[in-house]
Amino acid sequence: MILRTMRDIGTITMNQLKRLVIDPATYIWLFTLPLLITYVLGISLNSLFAPEFKPIRPYNVGLVQHSPIVGAPIMERLESLPQLFTVTVYDDEESMQTDLADNIITAGVVVPADPLVHPVRVVSTPESIVNQILYSVLRPVLDQLMIMSAETVQFTTEVTKTQLTTNTRSNTENEPKTTVAWAQADSFQYYSLAIAVMFAMYAANVAMQYLAADFTSGTFGRIRSFGVTRSRYLFAGYLSAVIMSVLFVTVMTVVTKVFFGVRWGALSAWLPFTLLCGFTSAAITYFILSIVPANPKIIDGAGTLVFNFIAFLGGSTAPLPALPQWLVSFTTWLPNRALLEGYLRLSSGADLASLSNELTVISISLVVLLGLSLIINSVRPKGAL
Repeated sequence: MILRTMRDIGTITMNQLKRLVIDPATYIWLFTLPLLITYVLGISLNSLFAPEFKPIRPYNVGLVQHSPIVGAPIMERLESLPQLFTVTVYDDEESMQTDLADNIITAGVVVPADPLVHPVRVVSTPESIVNQILYSVLRPVLDQLMIMSAETVQFTTEVTKTQLTTNTRSNTENEPKTTVAWAQADSFQYYSLAIAVMFAMYAANVAMQYLAADFTSGTFGRIRSFGVTRSRYLFAGYLSAVIMSVLFVTVMTVVTKVFFGVRWGALSAWLPFTLLCGFTSAAITYFILSIVPANPKIIDGAGTLVFNFIAFLGGSTAPLPALPQWLVSFTTWLPNRALLEGYLRLSSGADLASLSNELTVISISLVVLLGLSLIINSVRPKGAL
């Protein structure tokens, strides 16, 4: 019985993979297109990831100085970077906040009368890039001002309008250092990994379209007549989706490494993580198969809608460094976001043991998606896929 089950699953899986290989569209949609998108985004967004990042136009920054001693060097520093900033001086915070609300300025810096007691604040719209740039520019200035003091100048980034949280950054030796996953990635590095994660879901979805095509064409019924159970057939489809996803990521790994010099991390960490990527991508597509009618066109359309949506939120299309900070913080629960950050950390030299957060999100997503899919499939009417 076990041998027959394994034989049935193996036969169906190999047939699905054969269909993938002989389909000419495979080499266009699953290989040529992802590489083309990676190349275009890598070229067009190179400046965003470059250390010498330069915005299209300088950020207009407001400055309120309650302490001329601290405010003067801050003003001097901002004016020394005309490619990044233009500075408008305000007499009071209220006027600056009004112009910020009217989008006359992009951000504001408030220098308190006593920076040892009250923090220097950066007040901005929900735009994480300008926050990070201002912090990196002003932090050394404040450190230099207080180098002879036992105290450390406090620095606060306050985000107004749609985001009402306040992030405080202090320069203390005991504070744990956290680095975002994309800190060491250039545009080609980032998008090679991001597009691979996104299209891994498309590759897995091909297997689900094949299952639906078999159902609508009557092939599924003929296979059932040979004693193949529905659960065996669906498991073979899921296994096919895993393999297709892993094969796609493998090809992307080799090609981007050769042509773009992309780092994917050590093989000992890349291999199990890529297998996990395949299982996760297949779980997402299997869930879609479970909730929509078994029609290949419907599954293709539903998959495209879901993949594009979560790819945007997860950083595969819109880069995470360019997204608002509140959105970056909110989407950490997405499995594709965890996969992307995992690959980014591996490419920076991390090992699997350091990916505890990403592995937790991926594991929970796998259990939830597969559990819901099994529950839904168990109550589907007789005769359904």
